Amino acid sequence: MRLHHHIAHQSKDFQATDDRLTALVRSWAGWLDDDECRRLRLGLHELLVNIRDHAYHGSTGPIDLLFTASAGLFRIDVTDAGATFEGPIARALPEDLAEGGYGLPIVTAVFDEVVHVRLDGRNWWALEVHRKDGGAV
Repeated sequence: MRLHHHIAHQSKDFQATDDRLTALVRSWAGWLDDDECRRLRLGLHELLVNIRDHAYHGSTGPIDLLFTASAGLFRIDVTDAGATFEGPIARALPEDLAEGGYGLPIVTAVFDEVVHVRLDGRNWWALEVHRKDGGAV
């Protein structure tokens, strides 16, 4: 199992985090092609923008990321100390988005599994993508 800790606080555009994700996917999860890597980058970026805009109300605050890779799994754990997330995490269709935006539906479309819990005053997100062919890394 491979682990990498990254802190994305005090960032408005998250470019360094996007670049770090791309490097780790290419290094650790060669079973993900370039298109899948771009999708993961988009999904993580959307979650980080949601955290900035909603949990931190448009300001910056600490966002901790832990990237993990093992045979057939790439996982990103994201935690923030912002406001509590109050919405459901369901795979939404475009016609279901009248009340909200496209951020979380993009996240749920990109990752195979998305989990959110509130623990000790922090939001914790687990984002996973699984190898489709079942082969080893």
